[in-house]
Amino acid sequence: MSGSDIGDWKFLPAFPPPGSMTGQERIARCPACRSGEFTHAGRRQFLDMVTCARCGLLMTSPRPIEDQTLIRYSERYFTEEYLPAQEVTPALTAHIDSILDRAEPAKNVSPTLFELGIGGGNLLTRARERGWTVAGTDVNPASVTHATSRGLHVWCENSDHAESLGGSYGAVISEMSIEHVRHPERFCRLAAEALLPGGRLVIYTVSAEGDSFEHSGMASPLAGPAEHLFMFSTGSLVSLCQRAGLRVESVWRNHTADEIGIIATKRRDTGNAAVVASSTDDWTTQPQAIS
Repeated sequence: MSGSDIGDWKFLPAFPPPGSMTGQERIARCPACRSGEFTHAGRRQFLDMVTCARCGLLMTSPRPIEDQTLIRYSERYFTEEYLPAQEVTPALTAHIDSILDRAEPAKNVSPTLFELGIGGGNLLTRARERGWTVAGTDVNPASVTHATSRGLHVWCENSDHAESLGGSYGAVISEMSIEHVRHPERFCRLAAEALLPGGRLVIYTVSAEGDSFEHSGMASPLAGPAEHLFMFSTGSLVSLCQRAGLRVESVWRNHTADEIGIIATKRRDTGNAAVVASSTDDWTTQPQAIS
């Protein structure tokens, strides 16, 4: 992988310039497998990424404190960068249907579906058309305002601080969103708690094992360490789901393996008893001031 420092990832700033950062947080243990052994993967946007030596999870460390990473999710970002890229096309609809197809068996448990990181609301709108009762959250108020205008039941919330997903569901979906949250293990635990027995968690996210990263390293368009705080390996996704008490059913990749998905179900014979408690504070150091 390239160790060089490459410039802006997108045309809008992902976080304040390096001189204005007031603190950083270093990851002490892998949130997926709890290992404390890391290797340096490379540098971009003036930030370093490291790889867990045990499960292969790629993560930004040290990383800007939370308030600075949240600056990215502004109204300008949503209207000028995100929304124009989300025009509904046959290809996008096919992709969304492929995600929903994997959640479909859970409709027999309950036709209720929650999405983390709703974006423009395209997945929830399609899910509603397919007979689901939908709900979801996003950290960006502009996203929630837009989705609400489409008649969707959504609310603004930071999953890193949420106490629940706001209900019980047959399916929980994270489609290209878990890589943005600071505590993916917390989301998986919340999903496990919210799922009804037999329900499905479907995660689709960026991969650290695909062609793009293998050939380009930190020059890969997927590597944006101020926004994509994590890039997932097969082992790390499996570990996250299993530590949350879920049973992994399958893992799949797109044709270049640059994106990876996992299906995990809540066991019918354990209810909530299998959920493993997990602190969100014991695998990072306290933020340190930057001199």
